[in-house]
Parts: sequence; structure tokens; C-alpha cells
Amino acid sequence: MFVAYAGIGMIISGVSLFLRRGNFLFVAFFQVSAVLGGVFFPTELFRGDLRFLSYVSNSLPITHALKEVRLALIHEEISNSAAHGPLLVMMALILAFIGLVLLQKGLIWARKNGQFSKELYN
Repeated sequence: MFVAYAGIGMIISGVSLFLRRGNFLFVAFFQVSAVLGGVFFPTELFRGDLRFLSYVSNSLPITHALKEVRLALIHEEISNSAAHGPLLVMMALILAFIGLVLLQKGLIWARKNGQFSKELYN
């Protein structure tokens, strides 16, 4: 899970270099991720018109990490929890790749436009 969020952190950092004031993205993403990811309540409670939120929550790494931990805590069989591990690894690899690309492009853009030499907060 930490590797997946490292990728998300690199994505947010790369976008922050373009926006120059993207610190709010980090806080906003993690708050929404906690609410939709099942930290406070199970994602199975999304019913009716809110059913589309369960699809959004399944695209978040925290959802699968929490399901994996919860299954391990109740001593569930390994076959029931085996689906979440490979999915989490796949998400981590994809997010890390996207994060590296965006961060590299953001750093190149910031150096080219002289963003590092200017004061960030006017």
C-alpha cells in the first residue's frame, strides 16, 4: 500500500510543480480517499444512487489494503484474501510509473521556466 501511495504522492508533486500551489491536492486526495476507501464505513453500504461511489472506491489502493488487513485480522482463509494482493501490487506499479513520468516532466518544466529561482509564495 505504501508503494501505491508513493506513486500517488509523486503524481501530486508533479502536478504541484505545474500549479505552483498544489499543496491542497495532497490533503484533498487523502481525505476523499479515506472516506471513499472504507476507512470509516464499509464500501458495501453504497446503495441506490450512490452505487457509482463503490466503483470509485474500488479504484483506490486503500480499499484493497483495508480488505486485505481485515481478512487477515479475522483469520480468513488465504484464498479469500488472495485477490487483493496482486491487484494492489499492480496498482502500485502503474501509479509509480505514472508518478515518475509526471514528476520528471514537472521538474523539467519548472527548470525550463525558472520556477525554482522565483519565490514560490508571493
